[in-house]
Amino acid sequence: MSEVSPSGLASFSLRERLWNDYRHVRSETEVVASSIAPEESQVQSMDDASPTKWHLGHTSWFFETFLFQFDAGYRSPREEFKVLFNSHYNAVGEQHPRPRRGMLGRPALDEVVDYRHATDAACGRFSTI
Repeated sequence: MSEVSPSGLASFSLRERLWNDYRHVRSETEVVASSIAPEESQVQSMDDASPTKWHLGHTSWFFETFLFQFDAGYRSPREEFKVLFNSHYNAVGEQHPRPRRGMLGRPALDEVVDYRHATDAACGRFSTI
C-alpha cells in the first residue's frame, strides 16, 4: 500500500496513516480505561458527563453507524446498541437518555469492550478496501 514519492522514498498512503492513527487512539483509550475498575466505569458524576463504559460503546457505535453504512455486508454484533450508544443523533434513531447513562448495569463492561473490539476488527477490514 505504500506509495513512492517523487523523491523515490516510500511513504505511507493516507489510508495507512489513518488506520495507524485510529489504532493508536483506540489503544491509548483502552490503556486509560483499563485503569478504572469495572464498577467505576459506569459512574456518571453529572448529567453532561458520560460514564467511561458508555463512552467506550459510543465511540464504537459512531464508527459502526457512520462508516459501516457503506458496507452492505456488515452486520452489527449488537443491534440493541443502536439506541443505547446513540448520543444525540436524532436523524439516526432514538437515544438512551443522557442523564440515565450511569444507571446502566447492563451491558457489562466486558460486553462493551467485546463490541469495541468487533468494531475495531471491522474498521481493519474496511481500511483495506
